[in-house]
Amino acid sequence: MNPDALNRAKLHLALIAAAALVITMVSLFMNMRESALYDRNLALFAAKSFFQEMVAARKWISAHGGVYVPVTEHFRPNPYLKDPLRDVKTTDGMALTKINPSYMTRLTAEILLSDGGPKVHLTSLNPVRPGNAPDAWERAALERLVGGEKELSEIVMEDGGQYFRYIAPVIADESCLRCHEGEKIGQIRGGISVTFSYAPYIAASSAQNRGHIINHVLFLITALAVVFMTGRGLLVSIRQELEAMAHIRRLEGLLPICSSCKRIRTEDGDPMDQKSWQPMELYIGERSEAVFTHGICPDCMKRLYPDLAMRKRPGT
Repeated sequence: MNPDALNRAKLHLALIAAAALVITMVSLFMNMRESALYDRNLALFAAKSFFQEMVAARKWISAHGGVYVPVTEHFRPNPYLKDPLRDVKTTDGMALTKINPSYMTRLTAEILLSDGGPKVHLTSLNPVRPGNAPDAWERAALERLVGGEKELSEIVMEDGGQYFRYIAPVIADESCLRCHEGEKIGQIRGGISVTFSYAPYIAASSAQNRGHIINHVLFLITALAVVFMTGRGLLVSIRQELEAMAHIRRLEGLLPICSSCKRIRTEDGDPMDQKSWQPMELYIGERSEAVFTHGICPDCMKRLYPDLAMRKRPGT
């Protein structure tokens, strides 16, 4: 095995760990984005609900030609309603005044706002009542509605906080023509905007994001632990195999050995230099895990110690 295999294995393990980190970060980003989108859609649903309820009430009042209510100290006639039948009296002398859709919208919006609800504003590019004049955001939105867009919504910074703003057009129908002469059915008369704080949705999204972060951190820790434990075992196996291969390489190939004394010449050693020749035991011992013990063979015993060899012969 190539010694570079160890470095390649380390590189591969590092790439796997980096991939786990990237996958975790991408997954976390996608989950957080989905949470933000879900909360925004929830805010949009709430805004459209307020708008649709207001439009439904306006249509009911408009279909009946307005609604009469008693005149009181706190409830005065609408000075912007030009209708000869705006103010009437009952047979017993009670003064009544007509509530048209625009006046109803403003009165309902005041009640909603005083109860901590959203700000609902009836507005137009050509308002009859000065209080119905659009602000900068509403004016830009109304121009886009006139240009053909169906509805608009946006999260904006106002008064040091984030607010959700929504607006949709008010379309003239047949009942509207009773009070608004010169308008055509289907014409955009203005719009109703709904504005409320986005802080509760941010808080909900933050809580969801904390859960996403905890889950993804635990996943990343687990993934890195698996990579570490598996990688450590793999690296140990590679090191052991490299060491074994190194030992084998030390003993492979042609060994230059003296035919007389059996000394082995070291790699790249000078054949004419006695220092390049090592005893076989020393040469093999330095290049393997072999441990030598010494004895003497029968032929050498006969040649070196003939008397001892005779005494060792069986049957003597």
